[in-house]
Amino acid sequence: MNELHFIPEGWRLRRGGFLGDFQNMMVVVSLVLRRRVIGQVCVFVIGLLGATRLLADGSLPPFRDLYELVRTNVTDVTDHELETAVAEALLVKVRGRVLKPDETGEPVSDAPAIADQKLVDNCAYVRVGQVTLALAPQLAALLESPEFAGIRGLVLDLRFAAGTDYRAAANTVDLFVNTETQLLEWGDAQALGTLKSNAWTKPVIVLVNRDTRGGAEALAAGLRQQRSGLVIGTRTAGVSAVFKEFPLSDGSGNRLRLAVAAVKTGNKLPISASGIDPDVLVNVRREDERAYLADPYSGTGVVVVGSNPPTHGSSAVVMGVTTVKRRLSEADLVRQKQEAEAAIHGRPVESVSNTNTAPKLPGGAEAAGQRPASPEVVKVIKDPALARAVDLLKGLALLGVQRP
Repeated sequence: MNELHFIPEGWRLRRGGFLGDFQNMMVVVSLVLRRRVIGQVCVFVIGLLGATRLLADGSLPPFRDLYELVRTNVTDVTDHELETAVAEALLVKVRGRVLKPDETGEPVSDAPAIADQKLVDNCAYVRVGQVTLALAPQLAALLESPEFAGIRGLVLDLRFAAGTDYRAAANTVDLFVNTETQLLEWGDAQALGTLKSNAWTKPVIVLVNRDTRGGAEALAAGLRQQRSGLVIGTRTAGVSAVFKEFPLSDGSGNRLRLAVAAVKTGNKLPISASGIDPDVLVNVRREDERAYLADPYSGTGVVVVGSNPPTHGSSAVVMGVTTVKRRLSEADLVRQKQEAEAAIHGRPVESVSNTNTAPKLPGGAEAAGQRPASPEVVKVIKDPALARAVDLLKGLALLGVQRP
């Protein structure tokens, strides 16, 4: 028979070992000290470690029985304190499915569907502001534009993107699918792919972070489930669901949004309340990511290169600026040789450039006196997630792979 006692000697202590001893200590401390703050912390830790399973068979007591027993028998605990503790524990359990009205990723009135678009190292970069019905046609027009012709692939940046229009998310996924297959399902609605011959089949890399929420999460999950895109970044917010707003009955006028239906990808699996885990984890501080969105090249400096690409092991970092040594050309060697001879014979070095005996280089240029052209400044992507996405697209292009 299961019995639950509310005096120290009646509490069942847990298993041995370090973890068991720690749980036992927390039980004793929470009961003996009888301090509200310390006791609440101890009870919370006990709950995390599973020490609340105090019945003889190892199960939890029924909630209503436990609540009423604690309310009517435990001293120094007011009804308000007990209700607050229960509410806090319940909200922890249903995290991501019970939210304040401003937490679901509702569209921002002045945020565009596409916030930025450009070419980055022959890769298309498109940053989504919010997922609305305008996103799919705008993205389709960009991918068909001459500016993006011949690109290696697409980087679709969903960091800090929101929106709750799951039809818009499905329409965007459909741009990359050429069969009649289920894309997304939310509540009583669902979206199917359309049979077409012009689906975009080049590699797609999707960037996400902890502020990717709602429709943007569904878009990332849908692209990955259809094997149309690889996800890079950090775990998403985990608020991709159909929410409905309910008023509280306490007369405060406060309201809560409850997840009344899950959003599912084409394989019928719901998007988790804990968020979408990326395929490639790139953890960046939130404030740094916002700075990178404004300028992905901001950081410790730029790479300075000459006319030839850098070779392995030829770079050096000085005061935050990376300089790549320029490979010496034939003209450089001839010029250095003549400058050395001029120095030996006492001739002014600048007179070397006026000699007519310098050998000719292809194209008729004289080697003597020919100075290397001003070094070309090449910007280096400092945004870690974007840099990895571009590198991956380069590798896939070299291998001739259409999808990651």
